Amino acid sequence: MTIKNAGLIFAGSLSKREKTTAIILHHAAAQRCSVQEVHSWHLSNGWKGIGYHFFVRKDGSVWQGRPIDRLGAHAKDANSYSIGVCFEGDFTREAMPAAQLAAGQELVSYIKRKYPGISKILKHKDVCATTCPGDKFPFSKIASGKASGASAAAGTVKADSNCTVYAHPTVSASRAATMKAGTSYPYTSVYVGGDKVKWYLVRVGNASGWVSENALHGCPYAEPRVTVYKGCPRGDNVKWAQWHLVHAGYDIGKSGIDDRFGPATDAAVERFQRAKKLQVDGRVGPATRKALKEAVR
Repeated sequence: MTIKNAGLIFAGSLSKREKTTAIILHHAAAQRCSVQEVHSWHLSNGWKGIGYHFFVRKDGSVWQGRPIDRLGAHAKDANSYSIGVCFEGDFTREAMPAAQLAAGQELVSYIKRKYPGISKILKHKDVCATTCPGDKFPFSKIASGKASGASAAAGTVKADSNCTVYAHPTVSASRAATMKAGTSYPYTSVYVGGDKVKWYLVRVGNASGWVSENALHGCPYAEPRVTVYKGCPRGDNVKWAQWHLVHAGYDIGKSGIDDRFGPATDAAVERFQRAKKLQVDGRVGPATRKALKEAVR
């Protein structure tokens, strides 16, 4: 998995941990914060720096805190034998995003593989008088170390055309890498979203990230730069619109993707626009193109 390094500077040397038999899970008790901010808070406490070994953000990114083999400062009387993992958020009052949950599961699996002697995964409140990590924290799912929505998997997937790999499986995800058309890539787990679409955690070069099963078989036609409408010139602009309509589940007639914007394609565009609460005019302009891309992503 990809673990990001923020280049944190500690106030003094960190002692090596002598044994590792547990992982302790925490929340930051702050709805928005970064690993750098937590590091700053802990320095202000007079500590050598961030007490956790890993910090998992809501966008699914995983950040290095203290070096994994060093003594932590996250759970009094339990630091000598544990690795501390903190999650951005306040899970006394909010639910964990799917991307963060998936990243937490993968991280737990990674740590357990690195330290086979780990026998316990604990909540902070199991060892200290605290409410951390909160009643809404999905402890059992993260502690399982399995990909959310499916059991752990392994195999390869191939992209039909160039497609983007994202840092986490959500619509607003940040880009992590690009898969090349016709190339096979290994995946380590599968996440099934609420819309039943499968997302594969793939490795592309030195990066890893999520790609949906829809994107793997992406549109081979370039996105139009002009509005496409009934009776417009035939060509790939029309095919782009037709391909997206078909993959969004809209019938464009028996002729299928034929580069002719005829009555069946026009009717499909209007049905799509009506369903997405767009202006119903049968014209595939910027707003409709954006909605079509989101529908098949």
